[in-house]
Order: sequence, then structure tokens, then C-alpha cells
Amino acid sequence: MLSLPYTRIATVGILSDKSWMGNFYSTSEILITTSSGTHHEVMFRGNDKAKYVHDTILFYITK
Repeated sequence: MLSLPYTRIATVGILSDKSWMGNFYSTSEILITTSSGTHHEVMFRGNDKAKYVHDTILFYITK
């Protein structure tokens, strides 16, 4: 587990891999880049969870 303060996050991106079998089998990844240039990838099962996390992080880093 990794904790990053919002002030240290430089960019956040989302990559979705939709499955032809529906949302249950689809996966999404969040790519977080810190201000020091370190990349962190977080995988989610389902697009809704990843989109929620992406939007939440984006909201706080652009505040």
C-alpha cells in the first residue's frame, strides 16, 4: 500500500480495457506521476471504480 499526498501528484491518467464479455471482466488502470517523476500504476476491476478514483484525484490536484 502506498500513500501519496495530493500535493505531490503531478499527473493522473486512466487506461480502460473493456472486455467483450461485459463490465464485470473489464479492467482499468490509473497511472499516477509524482512531482519527482516516479510512476505508480493502480489496477481496478471495472471501469467505474477507476473513473471515480481518477476524477477524485484530478479534482484535488487542480483545486
